[in-house]
Amino acid sequence: PPVVVVSGAVGSGKTTLALRVAHLVRDRFGDGQLFVDLRGGGEPHDPSTVLGRFLHALGEDPRAVPADTDERAALFRARTAGRRLLVVLDNAAGENQLRPLLPAEPGCAVLVTARRRLTALPGAHHVDLGVFGADEAVDLLRHAIGADRVAAEHADCVRVAERCGYLPLAIRIAGARLAARPHWPVAKLAGQLADERARLDVLRTGDLAVRSSLATSYHELDPTERRLLRLLGGVDLPRVPGWAAAALLDRSPAEGEELTERLVEARLVDADGGGYRLHDLVRAYARELLDADGAPGERTAALGRLTGGWLTLADEAYRRTGGGFRRGVAGAAPRWSRWTAAERDAVLGDPVAWFEASRRMLVATVRRAAAAGLVEPAWNLANTLGRLFELREHLDDWAGATTAALSAAVAAAADAARAWLLRSLGERHLNLDRLDDALACFDAALAGFDRLGERRGQALALRAAGTAYRLRGRDAEAMAALSRAKAITVELGDRAGQAQVLFGVGAAHRVAGRPGPAEAAFRQALAIFGELGDRFGEAYTSTSLALVLGGRGADADAEALLGRALGLCRELGYRRGEAISLGHLGELHLRTGAHERAVAELTEAVAGAREVGDGIGELIALRRLGAAYLALGRLPAAGSTLPLPECGPVLRPSGRG
Repeated sequence: PPVVVVSGAVGSGKTTLALRVAHLVRDRFGDGQLFVDLRGGGEPHDPSTVLGRFLHALGEDPRAVPADTDERAALFRARTAGRRLLVVLDNAAGENQLRPLLPAEPGCAVLVTARRRLTALPGAHHVDLGVFGADEAVDLLRHAIGADRVAAEHADCVRVAERCGYLPLAIRIAGARLAARPHWPVAKLAGQLADERARLDVLRTGDLAVRSSLATSYHELDPTERRLLRLLGGVDLPRVPGWAAAALLDRSPAEGEELTERLVEARLVDADGGGYRLHDLVRAYARELLDADGAPGERTAALGRLTGGWLTLADEAYRRTGGGFRRGVAGAAPRWSRWTAAERDAVLGDPVAWFEASRRMLVATVRRAAAAGLVEPAWNLANTLGRLFELREHLDDWAGATTAALSAAVAAAADAARAWLLRSLGERHLNLDRLDDALACFDAALAGFDRLGERRGQALALRAAGTAYRLRGRDAEAMAALSRAKAITVELGDRAGQAQVLFGVGAAHRVAGRPGPAEAAFRQALAIFGELGDRFGEAYTSTSLALVLGGRGADADAEALLGRALGLCRELGYRRGEAISLGHLGELHLRTGAHERAVAELTEAVAGAREVGDGIGELIALRRLGAAYLALGRLPAAGSTLPLPECGPVLRPSGRG
């Protein structure tokens, strides 16, 4: 017979759906329906007992029912032969409980509900229930409290649905509470549900309660699975990576993943695009259980290990990416790693792709660690991620992670953390051409580094301040800051620092109209970047050197350097640098008469600048593209590129000279 298994998390409406379907199809099963709650979430009914009840319902004399389960199953199949029956098996514990209860008659049908996906049931059709969408959730409230009330207080009804996590059981309870209190404004319940720690107390009415339903699933877990669920709730993150369980429990990644998948099977954790997440109400319940354990240190230790795991991966991703933002120091926070070298290489084979897939989890972890008072791990991770934020132009995330860690550092009077994070925040301002903000950050960071005697920090802050002064047109101050930075990098034997300072010196000379010294500084910087294998440094230095060479007519050399820069930017996934290189190549080809090639390159430059939100870069590329169209006599195309009133609010030049 056809067998349909409806599975889903606690409160997703499995039983309600099954009963509704059974009602709708009752005319197709003229011999009736059999229903039983198998109590899979508590003490499951023995199949033999259920078979006895079924046989009695089918008219079998109780004295004729055999004692043996297999014999009862055979008799059940015999008594259902030739009949059209719907068998509803609600709340099944597993396949072993179900198999004796399945009729053999093709005219019968079986509808099963279960929390777990019963994939070992041969030939079954599987239906997975998730949570409601927003419209469905509000519609359920409408059925409970009336269309007029929902229409009058729609925004508050939406808030109630959101704070119930769109879970059908929770919305049903919320609707019942509102229906019993017609004098309440819906906003009152929405306000009660705003407190995450009180939600489970609010979401109960009569014999319905989200907490008791969750408790049923929780008590089905073994002790290690229960501890993992509690810790997942305790770290209070919206999404965690596949290895999170390993860090939380201090197990191997393989063990951690297996334990997490068991929670997925129990429908307490959702697999979500390479990560895992808990429904808001499950997380609240798990956090409540952890609080009840009376071991507050366990939560902090688990979060520390999780952050330490991210630090281990971020350290390696930082090492594998090609230059750019320099963190200065790695920091002293404990790292966590149970990966083998092969496992770590598999995770970080493409560090930029890893970062893109993990970025939101990384930022959330920095914020959570900072909020929990884990200052050292929070600032170590935020500072290390600066390179990847810069490379991929995730400037909002850069600000979010850095300011969260900075607030924790200030509250804890952690002077070193404060100085490093101010310097990082200044670099972010520099990328946005917020030069006054950048200089304020660099000045404050430099003062902190001076007090601490932190020479590496001094050099980095001075080098960045030199860039800001140069962009401000304050040549003397730029050269003074860069001169101090150069002396410190030489003293420290910091070759990467020397190359970055030389680039800054070259950029200052170029802007000030000193092409000879600019070329010399750029060539020295390029040689060191090449020696160090710093592809990011090679890319932006090649671009700047090309501008100097192009300015004195060495177009072939300039074209080669720009081609090299473009290739490096594409290799690194540095989208903004790619757009800049294309823009300069297009300008060079426009000047040398290769107009069709210029149009192709400048069209790409416009798209790239627009993609990363570089308004000034987009405007410059559009102006050049218009000139290229004019050179080709394509006047309508030229006209479409030149009027740009909408670009004003988003203008943003590169801070790289």
